[in-house]
Amino acid sequence: MHMRTPLIATFITSLSLSAFTLGLTGCTTPQKAAKAPSDIVLSETPLKPAEAMSREELRAQRLNAQTQQAWSDYLQLTEVLWHQANDREQAEIERQTWQTLAAEFKDIRRLQRLRQAGDLPAQQWADLLEAMQQPGLYAYSALQTLKEWRPNAIYQHHLLAELSETFKQPSVKQLAVLLPLSGKYQEVGEQIRNGLLKAYMISNRQTGVRFYDTSDPQQVVERYQQAVHEGADFVVGPLTKESVERLAQYLKQQDGLENTQTTQDGSTDLKPFDTANSSTDLPVITSSPSDQGSHTAPVKVLALNETEQAGLNSPLFLSFNYRSQTESQQITQQLEANRYQRIGILSSEMSRDMNNAQSLLSQWLSNPQNQAVFKSYPVEKLNLRKALGDLINEEASQARYNNLRWLLGEKLEFFPRTRQDLQAIVLIGNAKQVAVFHPQFEFFQLQLPVYATSNLTPANLQKIENNPDLANVIFPTIPAIFTPHALQSPLEAFGWDSFILAMQHHKLADNLCLNQGQSGILYRNPDYTIDKKLVWAHYSPIGQLTRWVPPPEPQEADAEAVSDEKAAPPTIERQPVKP
Repeated sequence: MHMRTPLIATFITSLSLSAFTLGLTGCTTPQKAAKAPSDIVLSETPLKPAEAMSREELRAQRLNAQTQQAWSDYLQLTEVLWHQANDREQAEIERQTWQTLAAEFKDIRRLQRLRQAGDLPAQQWADLLEAMQQPGLYAYSALQTLKEWRPNAIYQHHLLAELSETFKQPSVKQLAVLLPLSGKYQEVGEQIRNGLLKAYMISNRQTGVRFYDTSDPQQVVERYQQAVHEGADFVVGPLTKESVERLAQYLKQQDGLENTQTTQDGSTDLKPFDTANSSTDLPVITSSPSDQGSHTAPVKVLALNETEQAGLNSPLFLSFNYRSQTESQQITQQLEANRYQRIGILSSEMSRDMNNAQSLLSQWLSNPQNQAVFKSYPVEKLNLRKALGDLINEEASQARYNNLRWLLGEKLEFFPRTRQDLQAIVLIGNAKQVAVFHPQFEFFQLQLPVYATSNLTPANLQKIENNPDLANVIFPTIPAIFTPHALQSPLEAFGWDSFILAMQHHKLADNLCLNQGQSGILYRNPDYTIDKKLVWAHYSPIGQLTRWVPPPEPQEADAEAVSDEKAAPPTIERQPVKP
């Protein structure tokens, strides 16, 4: 592993303030390995005094040094040429030097070879190159540090400000949105569109937005091509899995996809000097090509669903799912933070709920110290008492009562003694199902923490009603519930976040999250999927939905008490806890 330069150590200290300003927070993600370097040539022979050369001679010698990859000579000649130029020419020299060096020194190992030149110009430009090779917001923070770290570098006069400005201005000039706006998924598509437009309306509106109907999956490639032809430089959508896979396959097959140059954070190369203005009008859905011009290379896509086939995601094809792919992991982490080891899981037999239950069970049992009891219940012909009774071993208590009555030969007063070993119960179902189950806890006199899933997220964010039957139920949900805004539904929150990601995807990087998401705290995985961290909520004792703050983790003394309780003999005869 290479040693970090003092520059990088310095700019990290200022990262927190920059991240707060741009709406990002820290995350932990794997780092990517750098490619092996190829050899470069450093100057070994001194040049004649550059100050004595004419400008034409300087340009010729500079070009010759670039051709021979004598970068120390190249930068020294650049310094002399820059000092002889006027302000406009100086700006052009800075830009030209940056473009030349950025194309040559694309990884950190080659950059270290440049530092070996030892002279001040080489060190200054190496610092700038390393700053811009940082992912996302780290690059912006490093550029701000360079203002103080390298005050005498020639790029301080024009280039540094221009590079910094690329992080402030929207990287997307024309946004295309592919959604089903008719047919089976019209209502879903319209909610996502509404959320996206609400996010657009509070933005600076410097990005053009154009919608395309992709109700027919067989036309999704055609709609994508049309969007690119009409000037789109970023695409949100499509939505359905079939459409997502068709478009992903098409992009995978395109010539030049493998050779598309990308930065370390997966975004396309920055073009800091392209200041052409685009229309900021908000066009309606179009179906005919326009004469706005076209792109010949594929443009980046943020698909609003995942693909079944592995390997289709890429730096140019990101996927963002409506539901968090790590919800079961987040629930597991919260339960373990409370030092629970023995839980019950009660799920409806709906396919999505069963999938969530199996995912949670798998996550939970991946820790060998954890135990779980899993039961399911049918949605039709639901017997609530039996479903909950099966989970807490009511039948075993009833059997003990029958044996005692037979042995004593008389009728006894009876109340079922249920298992006492569970520390928490997770109910998986919709809000109506959980609300019907929860009162059964009073019948069995269960005093257990009750958790649920994000299925309890209200469908109408503008009309959240009290629900006493869900009192004290804890569940993960979307931040939009607790944020003042005009969003009507979780799907609108999803649309809102798709716009946020389109505008700020270039700022996402390993160890960074976008914290202004309305469907969750957004982050990018190494496999080019976008996922979200949910927030925690609960219904208060009177049934009011409020933000839930997890209690602090138990201290050592508390942990010992939990351990002693676990070691105590059970108060009832019970079967071993099994999944």
